[in-house]
Formats: sequence, structure tokens, C-alpha cells
Amino acid sequence: MVANIAVVTVCYNDSLALERTIQSVADQDPRPDEYIVVDGGSTDGTDAVIFNADHVVSRWVSEKDQGIYDAMNKGLALARSDYIIFLNAGDIFYSKKTISTLKAAIASAPWPKPDVVYGDVVLAYPGKLYRRRLAAQEMTELYKMMPCSHQSVLASREILTSFPFRLDVGMIADWCQLVDIKLSGGLFLKLDSVISVFEKGGVSSVPLNRVKNHWRQYSWVRERGLLTSSDHIGWFKRILYEVVVWFVSSVAPDIRDRYLQSKFTKK
Repeated sequence: MVANIAVVTVCYNDSLALERTIQSVADQDPRPDEYIVVDGGSTDGTDAVIFNADHVVSRWVSEKDQGIYDAMNKGLALARSDYIIFLNAGDIFYSKKTISTLKAAIASAPWPKPDVVYGDVVLAYPGKLYRRRLAAQEMTELYKMMPCSHQSVLASREILTSFPFRLDVGMIADWCQLVDIKLSGGLFLKLDSVISVFEKGGVSSVPLNRVKNHWRQYSWVRERGLLTSSDHIGWFKRILYEVVVWFVSSVAPDIRDRYLQSKFTKK
């Protein structure tokens, strides 16, 4: 089985970032079977960028939405391929062979085929000289943390249609979706390779938002009785860590930058 793959990009008033993502999709060998762009009604010339990429973009829509996850659900509704990966404006594939790697992984997987294929991500820090490779974790860790970046998650259209992104959980909708899939008995395949490069600096990267998101995640799995006693302790440690990062970033951001620069390989 050679699976068809769709790439969905959502964007809003970030035409330069969108250009980088479109170029990354265009550079794929082979290209994805579909490329869908969902724009939130931008006014910065995004439509011109999409028009100029009509040889790459299969379908696109530009209209107001209820946020990033509503836009991603719109992209899902437009897709016709077997599998979908969400590569949003500013994100890029790690290599020109990423789509090929994903197709090969699905083809070689035993029946029943995986509902979700995921791998590593490289975090790029805007304006900095360093990057960080973040290895994907086993899904046994899902109730304790987000085991991967959503830019490095490929999921079947069937499972995504059954479990679209929730619009009532804020910025943890991608994680909640994976929890829903796992609770339904979904099949996961982890790849030991990098799938995407994610540029840090979005709303979810703001230290205070990370504190809030970790607390939301903890509350969500706690209310569903999915945690052991040790899991509770682990969550509190992670939340405390994020509080410390938020505090340091607020009072002395240069300290955090120097730490990151010394820890991660410059590229």
C-alpha cells in the first residue's frame, strides 16, 4: 500500500513565514499528493503568495475562523488523502525526502496500518544561532507529557475525522486529540528520524502560556482518572519547572538565552 499524503498549512497575516513553508513543500521529492492552505482572512498579501504557488497548492480557502485549531479542522475537511500532516506557516520539513520517508514507513508497517505516525522535531530559535533536536517519546508517556511536536505527527484522515481538534481546550487541543486517539485504541508508529523543523516564538512558546498549558493538561488527565500517584508528582515537577522558566524569562531573559546557547549545538 502506497498511502496518499496531504499537507495542511494554516496561516494568518504571516506571508513571509507562509512562503518558507510553501517552498519546503515544493522541495519535497516526491511532493505530497495534496497541499491545502487555510488562511484566516489575512490582509498582508497572503493571497498573492498563495496565487503565486498555484503549481504547489491543491486547494485553499481564506475566511475568518475561530482560531488555529478551527482552521486545522477546516483543512481536514478539505483533504481527500489517506493521511494528513499539519505543517503550519513558518514550519518546514527537515529534509527533501520527508514525505518519501513517511510513505515508506506506512508501506512497510504491518496490517492493520498505523493511525498515527510520528517522529522527532528540530526546534529553531528565531534570531539565535542554535537549534535543538527534540526526540519523540513513546506513547506510554502521553498522559504525562506531549511526547512529540504536532508538526511531526502524520495521522490518518479516518482517525482525524473521528477525533477532530477540540475547540474548547485552548492551546492543548493537539495533545487532547492524541489522548482521545489512544483511549480509542488507536495504533501509533514512532520513527527515529526528524520530520519537521519548528520555529519557536509562537503563542504556545510564551513562558506564562506554557505554565497555563501544563496546568490544563494536568487537570484534563486528572479529571479522567488517567494518572498514577507518581504521575501526579511528575506533573507538579514539570509545572514547577515551567514556573521557574517563566520567572527567569521575566526578570532576566538574557540568562535563559545564554543557557540555551551553551547547551545546544550551534548551526
